[in-house]
Amino acid sequence: MGIILSLIQLITILIICIYEYKKQQISIFMWATLLIMFGLPHLISVVFNYSTFNDQILYQASAFVIGFNIVYLTTKIFIDLVLKSENNEPVFFSKVNNHFSNRDKKLVNTFIILLCISLLIILYVSIVYFGGIENSSWGKFYMLNVELGFNSPIKYADIIFFTVAGVALVLRSNKNKYMFLFTAGLIITYSIVTSNRITILPAFMAIIIPIIFSQSKRVSIKKILYFSLIGFLAVYSVYFLRLVRIAGGVTNFFKEFHFKDINSTISEMLLNGDGELGLRNAFYYFISINNNFPGFNEAATYIRILLIGIPTRLIENIKPPDFAITMGSAYTNNLNNTRYSMHPTLYGDVFANLWWFGILLAIFWAIFTYAVTKLAKRNNFVMRNMLLSLFGTMFVIIGRGSVYNGVFIGIQGALLLFLLYYLSQLSMKSKLKYN
Repeated sequence: MGIILSLIQLITILIICIYEYKKQQISIFMWATLLIMFGLPHLISVVFNYSTFNDQILYQASAFVIGFNIVYLTTKIFIDLVLKSENNEPVFFSKVNNHFSNRDKKLVNTFIILLCISLLIILYVSIVYFGGIENSSWGKFYMLNVELGFNSPIKYADIIFFTVAGVALVLRSNKNKYMFLFTAGLIITYSIVTSNRITILPAFMAIIIPIIFSQSKRVSIKKILYFSLIGFLAVYSVYFLRLVRIAGGVTNFFKEFHFKDINSTISEMLLNGDGELGLRNAFYYFISINNNFPGFNEAATYIRILLIGIPTRLIENIKPPDFAITMGSAYTNNLNNTRYSMHPTLYGDVFANLWWFGILLAIFWAIFTYAVTKLAKRNNFVMRNMLLSLFGTMFVIIGRGSVYNGVFIGIQGALLLFLLYYLSQLSMKSKLKYN
């Protein structure tokens, strides 16, 4: 029975992935993340009895996931039938002019400059606060960010970075190979210096998005192998950055790990369910205790999303506390915890928010993912690609269970992109008027 349920949950995820791919929905990244972080590992855990939780907990997890997936897919199909796409709606990667207009060139150059500035801020912080890049680490960046609050340059560097990192995708789609490699290098450097795993995502978006959103929607063996390779490289990169974080920075990493040891260490972490592939264990734990924790079953994440425009530190007692920290407190059994956060995949998050009624939150996610894809379908080539990369990154973050952070990065980045775009339009119009 357990194997059948675990197989069904995997099949439902695969069906949704194929549906999203055929419909060119950006939310395919959310479902691909759930496939890698829950669907496949969960099946393996059940089949090979490779879990510390008993069979009943794993059965319940399968049932919850199946229910959520069915509600999501049903809602998505209903939306697509009722709100049929218009014929003149732009296709993501139809044949485009490989030459930018003057306005677009200036906009792209602005994005590149801002990406450089975000990295320079991080390097500045490393030198001024930590005494050099070799002394920087994820822990030091995190503590400094908490200490400085709104005055933290790290916070603004991250805002700029996530907003404009999609320029790598623009340049690759525009076949500007050298500038693409330059911006990809900036993204990779930013990721290594900060050891922040999610910052590597825009680089992968630049590689995989042109394939997913190509004119051909046929699911071929070649594409499956390509996606599998990219997925493996993405997981490997995330674990590599996790090793850098554990070592306490790049310098310590190369002191502690020899090149031949890196692969064996990462392989061991993958097999033991350590890191990202072990986040589903928190979901199992919440099921096992039946959500009997303070702050659970109150839809805190979704109330925070509704109040996303209200800064928590400026206006207290309006928004619920960060639910990721609440889940971290529950998972570690430490009610005094104020910093450790837990991201138990999207499935774990919706369960913790509303217990078994969390299945109905699939309706919200079906509507949200549809609306985001519609928003990204811009006629302007540059904006379309920038939003694709931004929202693709957002959906990966949401899939891993960092729901509020993912939505915040997406909304904030989109608002800033539209602001920069309209400012560039106004600038061009004023110059034409002056001439």
